This record gives sequence, C-alpha cells and structure tokens, in this order.
Amino acid sequence: MWNQVFLGYGYAVVYGLSVLFQKPFALYFAVDFMYLQGYPRENSKSLFKTKGIFMWYQLLTALLCLRSIFQSSLKACLLNAYGVEGYGKMLIYLKISGWVFGGLITVGYFFIGSIVKRYVQNHIGGSRPSLQR
Repeated sequence: MWNQVFLGYGYAVVYGLSVLFQKPFALYFAVDFMYLQGYPRENSKSLFKTKGIFMWYQLLTALLCLRSIFQSSLKACLLNAYGVEGYGKMLIYLKISGWVFGGLITVGYFFIGSIVKRYVQNHIGGSRPSLQR
C-alpha cells in the first residue's frame, strides 16, 4: 500500500512537470477525446493552445497534480492511523475524495469546452473550420 502512496506522488511530479514545461496533460487528454469524435489532432491541438484557452488546461493539469498529492497524502495518513487492517475504512475516505476530485475535473472539462465553443464562435464565426472532420 505504501507503493501506491509513492506512485501517487510520482504521478503528481509528472503532472507538475508537464505544467512547468508548458505541455499540460489535460490538453493532450482533450485532444485525444476530440480525435475520438472525428476531429484531426493537429487542428484541435493548435486551437487548444491559443491564448485564453491554454491557461485553463494548465490549471486543470494543476488540479490533477493536486488530486494526486491529496489522495496520496490522505492514504499515507490513513495508513498511519488505521494500518493495513483498516483498509475498509480507508476505502470510504478515498472513494469520497476521488468522487469530489472526479467531479471537479469533469466540471473543469465542461467549463473549458464552453470557453472553446465561445472562442470558435467569436473568432471563426461558428462554422468551426479549424476543427473540420
């Protein structure tokens, strides 16, 4: 179980480095999602990297980093308090915090989606040529 704690901190470092190097993972997750919807990757990536949109993907990736730090710290504290025998109690706290962060991340993607939609309508006229299938 301690390996899970250390792995969570490792993920947080990777997410943090992606923000630091201006390559936020949340942006690439969104590009892949748009690709599954039938839009070319390069067009989506260039749209998402525009000023005013890119910052939100940075913040969303920072939220992913915060989630990893919080979940790993919570698991470490619960391991110290309950030990391995209290895994059932730990699961309750971890599931609830996972749902909260999952909800925040989902809301973040919807929020960014509305920003992208507004940007496309204002700058491209709503026809979405930069996202042509």
